[in-house]
Amino acid sequence: MDDSGGKSINDLPDALLQHILSFLETKDAVRTSILSRKWEHLWKSLSNLEFHQCYFKAKRKIFMNSVERVLLLRDSSNIEKFTLSCGIDDATRTRTWVSAAVNRNVKELCVNFYEGEESESFVFPLCLFTCATLTKLKITSHGVLRLSSSISLPCLKILSLQHVVFPDEDSTQQILNLRTLEKLKIRYYDWKNLKAITISSPKLRSLDICEMHRNDLRGSDACHVMIFGTALTFFSFSGGFWDDYCLFKSSSLVEAYFHVYGCYERSREIAHRAYKHIVGLSTVKHLTLTPDVLKIELSEELPTNCAKDDWILEPVPPCFQSCLKCIEIRDFVGLIDELDAVALLLKNAIALDDMVITCSTTGSEGQRKIREQLFELPGWSEIGRLNFV
Repeated sequence: MDDSGGKSINDLPDALLQHILSFLETKDAVRTSILSRKWEHLWKSLSNLEFHQCYFKAKRKIFMNSVERVLLLRDSSNIEKFTLSCGIDDATRTRTWVSAAVNRNVKELCVNFYEGEESESFVFPLCLFTCATLTKLKITSHGVLRLSSSISLPCLKILSLQHVVFPDEDSTQQILNLRTLEKLKIRYYDWKNLKAITISSPKLRSLDICEMHRNDLRGSDACHVMIFGTALTFFSFSGGFWDDYCLFKSSSLVEAYFHVYGCYERSREIAHRAYKHIVGLSTVKHLTLTPDVLKIELSEELPTNCAKDDWILEPVPPCFQSCLKCIEIRDFVGLIDELDAVALLLKNAIALDDMVITCSTTGSEGQRKIREQLFELPGWSEIGRLNFV
C-alpha cells in the first residue's frame, strides 16, 4: 500500500512487471534492481536482451563487463531475442556471448559487428549453425562469413546477411537454401569467392537482393546466380549487375521491385544482364522499375529496338496485350524522352484501363504545358490521369 491507501506498482504480478521491463533497454532494465527488494531479481528473467556498445560511448571495457554480468547473473530461462551490436575487441569473449544465447534456446538472433580488422577475421561459434530453436537470424559482419561445413537450422524462417563476403560455394549453398526459409535478405555482399550459386529454397516467399557498389564489372569471373522462385511472392533487386543473375519459375510472383544504379558507362553489358533478369518477372502482378532500368533497356537493342526519333517496342510483351491494366509513372517532368515513353506505352498496352502520372512540377504554367503535351498523345484522354504533388 502507498501512503494514500491505494495500490502501488509493486503489487502487480511478477509476470506483468517482467513484461513491462521487456520494453526497456537491457541496461535500463538491470538498473531497476535498485528500486526495492522485489525488483532486485525481476530483470534476471528477461527474455529479450539487447546490447549496444554505442550506448557506452568510448567505454569498451564497461560495455564488455556489462554484457558478461547480465549473462552470468541471468537465470536459466530461455532467451527469445538476443541483439548484439559492437566492435570485436576480444573475439573469444564475443563468441562466448553468442554461444550463451544459443544455449538458452534463442529464437531471434541479431548480430551487428562494426567494421574493423577483428570483424574481418571473426569466426562464429559452430553451435550457432546447428541451433534447433532459431527462427530469425540477422548478421552484419563486414568480413568473410565463416560458416560451418555442416549447417542445420530446422526452424529458421527469416535470414538477413549484410556486408558479408561469402566464403565458398558449398557452405553458401547450404545457408541460402535451408528448407524452412521463407524470407531472405542479402545486402551489400560480395560473391568474389564464388563462381556459381543457386537460390532455390522451396518455401521462400520473399527475396531482397542489394548489391555492394563496385567500380568494375566482373566479366568471365562473374558469379552466376540462379534463382528458382517456385513459391516467391515478393522479389526486390537493387544494384549494378556486377554479377550475373537469372530468375526462373517465378509464376507465383505478386510484387517485384527493380532498381539499377552505377551503370552509366557499361550500358551494353548491363542491358544484357538486366534483360535476362527481367524475363523472369514476366508473370508478376505489380512491377516497379526505376528510371535507370528503362534508360538501359531503351539505349540498347536488347530486346527493345528503339531509334531515337522512332521508338518501337519489338517484340511487344504478351502482358501488354492481355492483362496489363494499370501503369503508374512517378517523378514525371515532361521531358521529350518521357513523353515518347508514355506514347509508346499507350500505343502497345492495348489492355490498359488506367495510366496514372504523378508530376512534381510547380507553377501553373508548367502544369498547363504538361497537360497539353499529354492530351496530344493518342489514347491519353481515355485512360490518363495526371496528379501534381
